[in-house]
Amino acid sequence: TALTISGVGVLWAGGSGLGSLAPFVRAPRSHRAELRRIRAEDGRALYGVELPDAAIEALAPARANRGADRFGRLNVAGVKATALAAGFDEAAIRAGCLADVGLVLSTTFGPWDSINRFVLELISEGPTGTSARTFANTVPNSAQGRVAIELGMKSHSTTLAGVPALSHAFDLYERGHTQHFIAGGADELSANVLTALSEDGTLAPQAPSAEPGPPFDRSSSGATAGEAYAGFFCESEASAKQRGVRPLAHILGYGIASDGRLADSFAHADPEGRCFVRAMQQALERARVSRDQVDAIIAAANGCAELDQGEAQAIRQVFDSERLVLAPKSATGECFGAASALGVAAGVALLADGDVRTLLVNSVDIGGNCTSMVLARI
Repeated sequence: TALTISGVGVLWAGGSGLGSLAPFVRAPRSHRAELRRIRAEDGRALYGVELPDAAIEALAPARANRGADRFGRLNVAGVKATALAAGFDEAAIRAGCLADVGLVLSTTFGPWDSINRFVLELISEGPTGTSARTFANTVPNSAQGRVAIELGMKSHSTTLAGVPALSHAFDLYERGHTQHFIAGGADELSANVLTALSEDGTLAPQAPSAEPGPPFDRSSSGATAGEAYAGFFCESEASAKQRGVRPLAHILGYGIASDGRLADSFAHADPEGRCFVRAMQQALERARVSRDQVDAIIAAANGCAELDQGEAQAIRQVFDSERLVLAPKSATGECFGAASALGVAAGVALLADGDVRTLLVNSVDIGGNCTSMVLARI
């Protein structure tokens, strides 16, 4: 049976929930995200689109998550928001209703602030001067473990880097490994990461007046970094209806290909977009959807000229006529490990409009993977 999305959790700079993202899907430049000033270790001022701490605190209070770093609490808050959006309430979660729900989370940088803090302690204080609490948060899947403990999730669990969580979860479902799962992605702003990405040309020149994007604009000088969580409760349509929940979208299939030039930075993509061509063609074939059936495309474009140029070229090559192409990173910024999931969330919001029946969502990860996923309205 077809895999459906029956709940969407979203935490980003523009608000919480799918409804907060919907107004900016068709007109992303209408949102002017407030940039947070972040002080780099060398004293420079860096900027990014920040998720308000209050959005995390509302779902994962620091007092109830002692020992967790901000990244861990972001994941707990996001997965909880996803479960609530899927029709589960707080009492049911406490009673263990998520025990047999699988968990797949993707991130690019993970708990980088904790890793950096621990390394600085190790350098300055030596092994005996480091914090055991900080070390516990440096493990890449520590946030996922925190989620499983806090929300009572005891089924399949996977942490990914460089691959969208939803594509891996789709494979698990097709192979019968799990029938219910939450798949999402998260990343947070980090001074070290922003420093590196501003040096390699990924990010636009750092200034307090900078704005996200603009994707597909030849004058764009790079991406603007953001932070977010987006995730999905996935199950069969029959299961959702049995629970009394209205399914939001079908996931029909995906394709994935790699661009070796993206191994280190978004600034060095193949301008011909050959990986996007392969990914989109694979997705259409696997979903058994013709190019004529695709009404819209959610783009991966983020303001890096070669990446955007390559994706635009690929779209022209795969589709023989114009399509509605939307670039939500003009609103969200480039959110790295959360970007693919945010793109799918934007797709779900677009399907709810009513005039789009089938769409394709493109995403790209540092490391080289270009992924394309086909969604359809139920």
